[in-house]
Amino acid sequence: MSVSKRVSISDTKVVQSILDKAAEVFKIPTATLKGARRYGEIQRVRMAISNIARVENKIHYTTIAGVINRDRSSIYHYERQHESWYISWKPYQRAYDMLNSAMSENAKPNLNKCQIKRLIKDAGIVGKKRGKCKIIIASGNTSHTIKSDLYEFPATIEKLKPILEQYEHNLDIQI
Repeated sequence: MSVSKRVSISDTKVVQSILDKAAEVFKIPTATLKGARRYGEIQRVRMAISNIARVENKIHYTTIAGVINRDRSSIYHYERQHESWYISWKPYQRAYDMLNSAMSENAKPNLNKCQIKRLIKDAGIVGKKRGKCKIIIASGNTSHTIKSDLYEFPATIEKLKPILEQYEHNLDIQI
């Protein structure tokens, strides 16, 4: 019996955005970063991408491996070696710091509870008092829960996606 694995779409987007930013910062085409070449500079950038996704964003190994076209074991190796490389290998340290600071500059803003409520109201989303499904919107240190029934649940999620896209957020669903 095979068990299907769950891969978060938002995590894939995060790794892809790190990959795109690395291509921009280091002026290396995305296809090259995903390719088979093992030149030092390309490999260092891949390691930095992987470790920023894993160490800073806690993204699963399989998701990172899929986006940067590497084996999952390579991602394990990069994570295990990260601390020693960062301390003793200056080219890696520079690559990691450059990419990490570039990612910080592009960080999306967090929302507070009032902003979340305003966005929900403006989108015409109304929670159900007796809803069986919970949609939890988390941004920074704030979270807000919307209750929905099974019938309106998919439409509610589709309304939330575009209004929250420009903000740092996580959507958790409890059914």
